[in-house]
Amino acid sequence: MSVGDKITLKVTQKNGKTFNYEYEVSEALEVSADDPRIFSNTQSQMLTLTTCWPLGTNDRRLMSKAYLI
Repeated sequence: MSVGDKITLKVTQKNGKTFNYEYEVSEALEVSADDPRIFSNTQSQMLTLTTCWPLGTNDRRLMSKAYLI
């Protein structure tokens, strides 16, 4: 993911009602596995996505942060 990319999160409730939330990526970083920014609280509605990097290891993380638009 790159800064400016859009992410659509689709949520379906038990009653079948569906909501789409659109986020825009504001940060895309490679960080250490214990970087506190992965779990930091925020005052805004923000989505944080992470994955192991390199794949299959626990060494580092790719972290993307996106804000609700």
